[in-house]
Amino acid sequence: MLIKSKIINDAILYVKELIPENCGGNIDKNIKTLKIYLYENKEGCTGEYSQIGNYINLSLKGMSNESYSNNYDYFNYLNYSIRYLLLNVASTKFDKENNIVYSGFSTINFNNEMGDDLHTGLDRGFMSLLLKSDATENIKFSKIYYSIAGMLTEIVGIDIMKDAFFNNKGITPMIDKLSWLGINKDESKKLFKDINKLKDAFSGKYINEKLPVIQRTLVSFFSNKVEKSESKDVLIKEKNSFIYFLDDNIKTGNFLIHDLYEDTSTYDSETKAIKELARTM
Repeated sequence: MLIKSKIINDAILYVKELIPENCGGNIDKNIKTLKIYLYENKEGCTGEYSQIGNYINLSLKGMSNESYSNNYDYFNYLNYSIRYLLLNVASTKFDKENNIVYSGFSTINFNNEMGDDLHTGLDRGFMSLLLKSDATENIKFSKIYYSIAGMLTEIVGIDIMKDAFFNNKGITPMIDKLSWLGINKDESKKLFKDINKLKDAFSGKYINEKLPVIQRTLVSFFSNKVEKSESKDVLIKEKNSFIYFLDDNIKTGNFLIHDLYEDTSTYDSETKAIKELARTM
């Protein structure tokens, strides 16, 4: 069933408010032909966006089950999910002629082996960050990436992040800004590779080793920003926000690691040292 409703229209207006004037090309184009289908029960689906077909599927039962099992308010979760999917709409460009999808920071080239330039974890985290005022910002699947995207945003700036995400510029603008801060491009590229490998770290159960590497690297990068700044007072707000996201990431990592390991002492020791390092910035 194809639907139109006030909740959809309100969500579209909400998402458009998040997009800078020079970043609205995708949503302006995609929204003209976007179709939204509502199902009583679509197997294995809560909500999904087809980047090629430019349509959204919503499953009432799937959303109800997900909100119930995680103790989310159903209508908050519904609103969050629709806005999240519309951020996908707003950050997707399909080059039909060359069979390439540009989605947020990621590029999927269907002519080659998939995965050439995927940053899906960072995509997910940045969308969660943009929707952080919503009551369901702690949706478990996105939470670890949410705080990573938050730390990265405090380092390179929200304008650069939005421009790269909505205009499909990939991670190049972020690497360029990090380079301006005096960070070697190879170090920057390694950070993004480490973020991409987090998914494997979840499934392989070695996240206790990988997550502190990312946390420590981001602290080091923010320290470069502090050193580069001529006015340390200007950085007070950014530093406080960075520390908030760092603490949030460590805390979320702690929950995950306690689920996976009996002994969490290695992670606890690493993150304690990282917190101390952050205090010296």
